[in-house]
Amino acid sequence: MWLIRMSSNPLLLLALLVLLAVFLHLILVRIARLSAKTWKKMEYVIVGIAILAVIPLAGNVRTWSASWHLSTAESRAIGAFERLRETIMWGHRTYICREFQRSEYSPEDFDRIVAEYHAACDWYGQVAKVLPNKVDPEFGELTMESLPPLLVTDSILVDSLADLRVLFEEYAARREDILELRRTMASTVAEEFYQLLAPLLLMLAAALQITKITADRHRL
Repeated sequence: MWLIRMSSNPLLLLALLVLLAVFLHLILVRIARLSAKTWKKMEYVIVGIAILAVIPLAGNVRTWSASWHLSTAESRAIGAFERLRETIMWGHRTYICREFQRSEYSPEDFDRIVAEYHAACDWYGQVAKVLPNKVDPEFGELTMESLPPLLVTDSILVDSLADLRVLFEEYAARREDILELRRTMASTVAEEFYQLLAPLLLMLAAALQITKITADRHRL
């Protein structure tokens, strides 16, 4: 696109400035011969065009700031996911899938407790299989609600599931931070067009100012 080539090439912008200055000098100074009073009013036009050219910098600052924070947000999300995954893997390898031996000290509901731990062991194993090895760069959605339900009453298992829920929620919060920053970095078509137009507006303002200076010299 010619606008992209023009706005991103310093030599083309300099050539445009020269052409605009020559053209405006010919039209406004040689042909129209604007009065000093008109040129005074033209100063407001020049300042207005320059301001319009500078406004897109706010969008650039917004994008730069969001991209600067994005790497930190991604690192936090990766850390949250790794804590979640390691907790599930460690639970599956150790206390969730342990062996039970009935003894004289076993509680009356020993069979129910063992059945709950076996169900929890199977559940942890299923979750470990469906969890991805890593979440970046997509950072897909992971929620406790998307997993098969696990109903337990043993206090250790209940606390373990509560801890897992906290880890899932932590990852979800870090993921939302990433999505928000990515939305902040995204530009609309109008904003992108305006940013491409800004250097041309600045060249126009500069050419008008050069023409004004030339006109002032001609009146001396």
